[in-house]
Amino acid sequence: MFAPRGLDRVGSGLGCLLVAAVFSGCGGINCFPVTGKVTLDGSPLPDAKVSFMPSDDQGLPTIGVTDASGIYSLRQTADMEGAPAGSYTVRIATYREGNVDADPPIPEVRERVPPHYNLRTTLKAEIAPKANAIDFDLRSKP
Repeated sequence: MFAPRGLDRVGSGLGCLLVAAVFSGCGGINCFPVTGKVTLDGSPLPDAKVSFMPSDDQGLPTIGVTDASGIYSLRQTADMEGAPAGSYTVRIATYREGNVDADPPIPEVRERVPPHYNLRTTLKAEIAPKANAIDFDLRSKP
């Protein structure tokens, strides 16, 4: 079946616009820097994955990994820093899957963060249209 003349071009154009919108992320001026510190029971939490998921389930997650001091900086990709302004659900986790077949083998890293900060997170954050400093002081026991 053939589309009316010109309609196939409109459909292709709309498809390209949709793909561009989904993958545009923070490449423009609508992204804002987000950094912070994560502690667990008052001590810095190194090597933790900090994931900001848009609360409205629209858009892409933004992720950072804490350094030895517990400091993270959010990135959408290696080339895109920051995140769009809005409300987010935050998950923080230290678990890393191991690989015994790797050379050298990579050991599994146990989860040190309680489930109410990752699998069943209660953490929320608001990213404002400015530079943001969002710290998380986690506790082993609620």
